[in-house]
Amino acid sequence: MVVQINLTPEELNRLKTFTHVENEADALAHAAREFLKVAMLRSHLGSLEFGLGRRRGEEAAGSDPHLQYP
Repeated sequence: MVVQINLTPEELNRLKTFTHVENEADALAHAAREFLKVAMLRSHLGSLEFGLGRRRGEEAAGSDPHLQYP
């Protein structure tokens, strides 16, 4: 499968930092798998708060359009 994802260099660096993987393709694959795990947990358990509480989680996300709360 071929998937094209356009990320800025900053976004790629954040992914590599988050995943602790230097290879960009491997970092993206790892992040996608982690996202799917969390999405599956959310669908089974409802809203997860990740220890921050919903309000603080929204504040931590700031204006990042990729971190949206439903």
